[in-house]
Amino acid sequence: MALTGCATGPADEPETSVVAQDVSVPEIMARAQQWVNLAVPYCGGVNGGTDYLCGGTCERPHAAWDEFRSDCSGFVSWSWQIMTDPTSDEYNVDRAGTDGWSTIAIDNLAAGDAISTNGHIKLFSRFVSANQAEILEEYDCGEVAHRDVQSFTRSGNTIYFTGDSRPYHPIRRHSLAQPPAAELGAFQANTGELWTTAHGPAGLGMMHDTSPSVAMLAGGGYEIAFQANTGDLWTTGTAGTRHWNLGMRSGTSPSITGLADGSYVVAFEANTTSLYTAGPTTGIRNWQLGMDAKSSPSIAGLASGGYVIAFQANTHDAWFAQSAGFTAGDVQLGMTAGTSPSITALPGDHYVAAFQANTGELWTSGNVGTHRWGLGLDAVSSPSIAAVGGDYTIAFQANTHDLWFATSSNFTGRDAHLGMKAGTSPAISHVDPSYAYFQANTGGLWSSKTGNFSLGMDNLTSPSGT
Repeated sequence: MALTGCATGPADEPETSVVAQDVSVPEIMARAQQWVNLAVPYCGGVNGGTDYLCGGTCERPHAAWDEFRSDCSGFVSWSWQIMTDPTSDEYNVDRAGTDGWSTIAIDNLAAGDAISTNGHIKLFSRFVSANQAEILEEYDCGEVAHRDVQSFTRSGNTIYFTGDSRPYHPIRRHSLAQPPAAELGAFQANTGELWTTAHGPAGLGMMHDTSPSVAMLAGGGYEIAFQANTGDLWTTGTAGTRHWNLGMRSGTSPSITGLADGSYVVAFEANTTSLYTAGPTTGIRNWQLGMDAKSSPSIAGLASGGYVIAFQANTHDAWFAQSAGFTAGDVQLGMTAGTSPSITALPGDHYVAAFQANTGELWTSGNVGTHRWGLGLDAVSSPSIAAVGGDYTIAFQANTHDLWFATSSNFTGRDAHLGMKAGTSPAISHVDPSYAYFQANTGGLWSSKTGNFSLGMDNLTSPSGT
């Protein structure tokens, strides 16, 4: 195997002109994935400039990265937003300051960190096993940015990759912005796999026409629930990966919430058409409540430690079910068939759910009252609701196919002027309610905050973010 050499450009190489900025881990991984998606070629110069490493002229897709090299270190510089675009040899020595980096322990490697040696640097995504890591990198002349799993051995805090005798050490960028939990998005890619914005492909297949659900856990970390391509419920995340051996109704999606004890619970429609819940501490429960054939439930954890579920019954009415006493009741408000409610917890174990009424309008209801918003939704789209303090905000696809927000502080709505794919639903943040993930009318993953992720989604599926 030839060893890479993306080291030093000449002294007269152009300086970058991009303004320095903080960057969060999800943004690092999204930037790196952009290069992989577009197969950005390896090149030792700026776009349109001289290739000082491979010869010729650098030609690659025009974008904001034009003033970065697309060699191994330029790839990391762009992902990390280090505007001086250091060489790989510079990355091999710790640098102080807010735009610097420091050596970390191998066991502390996390998504967005890098692994450096003299002449090369790679971006770390995750450990696949004790001796394998998922890596993103620009490798050598004639190749393009790629993501793959690489085997390695370790000696102390040094890593040796198979076929490469050079000693690597792990480093982490300084001054990483601490993003709200909302910046962890989960979705079904157009490959049929579960993806997250922070880690890319999870290597787990999903059932076509279904969507995942992600929740942050009280003790830190996250967990994702989804319908696998086998039709069964699965969960994966920092709390582990689990096949629950519970069949789900075709075309429906689960909903997950974190609990006060640091665990989680999932609500879903079983292949028996009944509402079920499952969690590592709550166990598995058949609620013996029939659901609409193409609707999915929504679940929210309460501060007291319990949870509450909103769902469309097989009567097409909105219902609530609560873990306290395992009670359930009909709200006696009709929903549009095939749509799903979204529920959020409020202080004092209060809760409110948003849903599309059988009039096609947005409604909310819960133990804080009922409100008709007078705002029309896309015919088969569902809203998403999140609370901060005693207020709540709703994201939804309007009947104009634009993303809209509505807030309880003044019971008004506003058009975000961002087009959505008809028949899909947005996902709003519980940390920053101005932030929503959605499938754009181009079929790609977008957010109202960061724009286009350049990641294709499975047709007519919806993302989740928390």
